Amino acid sequence: MAIFAHIEERRPMQHPVSTQLQAWAGAFERMDVGALVSLYAPEVVFLGTSDKHYRRLPEDIHAYFGKAFGVRTPKSVRLLDHVIQDLGQIAVVTALDRIEWRDGPEPRISQGRVSFVFRQQAGQWKIVSFHRSVLPR
Repeated sequence: MAIFAHIEERRPMQHPVSTQLQAWAGAFERMDVGALVSLYAPEVVFLGTSDKHYRRLPEDIHAYFGKAFGVRTPKSVRLLDHVIQDLGQIAVVTALDRIEWRDGPEPRISQGRVSFVFRQQAGQWKIVSFHRSVLPR
């Protein structure tokens, strides 16, 4: 129990990583793969929704988003219910999200569970771990 005593939960919009989350959502909606990849640290561990294995290299993350955006076009992405845990130089974001895709005449909705782990490096918050999975029905 004492190991978690130093965790401080903040209201989501009060934490510095909120800006990075907004940048991530904006880049995702614009399908700006370069901007997305720039938010990840070089040592990232990335496990995307459609991945069967994790990715470790920026070029592999670039390929993941490039392939995803080649198949589907996002209309919007929203973090719904989320918590930011402040661990000093580390911040953990656990969230439920909603992605609306415009694949055809009818929009398609994907709801998921997403985790971001940020580390402050040289004054910037970078994503060092990312995982997203589909929300069970």
